Amino acid sequence: MSIYLYMQTTLYQSKYQRLGCIPFYSDSLELLNNPEYDQYIKIVYAPKGVRLRVDFNEYYCQVPTLFFVSPNQYLHFMELAGHGYLIYKPERKTH
Repeated sequence: MSIYLYMQTTLYQSKYQRLGCIPFYSDSLELLNNPEYDQYIKIVYAPKGVRLRVDFNEYYCQVPTLFFVSPNQYLHFMELAGHGYLIYKPERKTH
């Protein structure tokens, strides 16, 4: 398994899997809203106080919350609080 640091992200890679993890804080809005991550399957651990939009729904996390977001869904962070994580995995390509 290899671990790479890229744009404040950690990338875990083995022969068969690739998984990235971005720890975020209140100053990470620009990094999280980067369109580079639109193509990935995403899991967001959002601590209390995070406000984000998934598709047409806006969420304000009153308790720590997990979001599972597919590559074709819109994800936009509006307000960050505390320490959370964005985990992303490229979608498997079928040939």
